[in-house]
Amino acid sequence: MPSFDALHGYFLERLVLVCEQLLDAARQAGEIRSDIQAVELMWGVGSLCINTTKDLQVDARHLVNLLLTGLR
Repeated sequence: MPSFDALHGYFLERLVLVCEQLLDAARQAGEIRSDIQAVELMWGVGSLCINTTKDLQVDARHLVNLLLTGLR
């Protein structure tokens, strides 16, 4: 809905910054690889969680866990 466009931008602007700070801390601690950008991670997680088919065989939590495990 067009009325939510500004809200989406508002949250995205803030969430990307916070996610980047968390990723930086994890990189500095040697917990994750260094070649991931916050916006890429957020887009990937968001895309995994969208299930427009309502396919009950798709477990978004499992896929997100797999993605996050792959960051190490």
